[in-house]
Amino acid sequence: SVFSWIRPIRMTSPPSPTSAARPFNASQRRVLALAPRVFAVARAYDIDPLLLHAIAHVESRHNPEARSAAGALGLLQVMPATARRFGVVDGPGALYDPGVNLEVGAAYLKSLQARFGSTSARKVSIPCDVISTM
Repeated sequence: SVFSWIRPIRMTSPPSPTSAARPFNASQRRVLALAPRVFAVARAYDIDPLLLHAIAHVESRHNPEARSAAGALGLLQVMPATARRFGVVDGPGALYDPGVNLEVGAAYLKSLQARFGSTSARKVSIPCDVISTM
């Protein structure tokens, strides 16, 4: 038969949840802690929450205290000048607040989507040099 190469699967009892479960590492704990906030901001800006998570992962590994050599700060690595453009007047230190950083980053992403004519995560095609200024 066509499926003759498939070997039968032997059923064994699954491992107990406690024996198979490994504790979350620091990065995973940050993702889980930030998930509700990322979801809320994504909903407010009509952005796919997985897109915001992906950006946070690539830019900072979800570390709200991240700082790049270029001076980008926080989860989404927002530049202080970009934050000022979107109304953050509390100084660059405010970008270490995950809520502020997500709001500014989402607003900036939404403006880029409007500028480049993109309305969904699947269509986002933003030049890398533009993203690196976030």
